[in-house]
Amino acid sequence: MSSKKSYMTLASLYNDLLKMNTKHWIDTHCHIGMCDFISEEDLIKHAHDNNVDILLDVAVDGQSCRDVIARAERYDEVYAVIGIHPHDVKNATEADLDFIANNFNHPKVVAIGEIGLDYYRDYSPRDLQKQFFETQLRFAGENNMPVVIHSRKAWDDTLEIVNEVRRDFPLRGVFHCFGYGPKEAEICVDMGFHVSFPGVLTYEHSKKLKNTAKSIPMKRALIETDSPFMTPAKFKKQSRGNLPGYVVETAKELASIRQMELDILQNLLFENTMDCFPKLLSALEKRQAALG
Repeated sequence: MSSKKSYMTLASLYNDLLKMNTKHWIDTHCHIGMCDFISEEDLIKHAHDNNVDILLDVAVDGQSCRDVIARAERYDEVYAVIGIHPHDVKNATEADLDFIANNFNHPKVVAIGEIGLDYYRDYSPRDLQKQFFETQLRFAGENNMPVVIHSRKAWDDTLEIVNEVRRDFPLRGVFHCFGYGPKEAEICVDMGFHVSFPGVLTYEHSKKLKNTAKSIPMKRALIETDSPFMTPAKFKKQSRGNLPGYVVETAKELASIRQMELDILQNLLFENTMDCFPKLLSALEKRQAALG
C-alpha cells in the first residue's frame, strides 16, 4: 500500500466500500468457530449493530483452516487467516500444512496465522512448537504473506526464530494479543511488525499493557477481540464470552490512553490494518468494484 494515501483518503475508501455514511470498525482477530454460545448469524448481526463490519476469522488447527475459508465464502464481512497455533501443533499433519500451502492464495485469505510459541500452557512440546513456527514463518516469507504471531512467555525463542527467518526473507504482520512490555513492543516495531491490543487493555490491573499502549508508535497499533476470549471489562459479567462487536470498547480505552479523539483513532487504525494486511485492501477494492 502506498504510504502517500492519507488517513482521510483511506477512511473515505472504507466508507465507499461499505456504502455507508459513517465510519465503521474492524476486528483484526477473532475465532468465530469458538463462539459456540451464539449463532454465526447473530454474531455478525451483533458486530454490525456495534459498527464492526469486517472480521478477520483466525484458524488454530487443520480443521479450522478449512472452516475459516468456508465461513469467509459464506459471509462478505469475514476474511480468513490460516495457520497452526502452537497449542495444536502436536496434532497437526503434513496434510494440514499442504492445505495451507494450497490455499493461502485464496482471495479471502489475508494472512498466515495464528502461529508462534506458547510456553505458558505448553500444550505441545516446545521443540515441535519451534519447528512448526519456523516452517510456517518461512512459508509466509517466501510467499510475501503477513503473519499473525502468538507469543506467550516465550519472547527469547520467538525473537530468535523471527530474526533467523528475517535473514532470508522479509517478514511483516502482527504480534497479536500483545502481552509483553514497552521494550519488546519497540523491538517488534523496529522489525516492521504491528502490535495488537485485546480487551485486556480495559482491565484495571493491566498496567504493563497500558504502558505499552502509551509508548508504541501509533502507526503500528492494531486492536482485536481474540473472541471468545478476553472480554472487555464492561461486558465481562454480562456476557458468556467475547464478541467481535466488543472491539470498540478496546478502541475507546486506547483512545483514552493516547488522549486521542475516537474518530481520529478510527481512521488511523483503518490505515494500520490495511498496511498490515495489504491483501485485505485488495479484497475490499474488488468488493467495491463489484458493488458498482
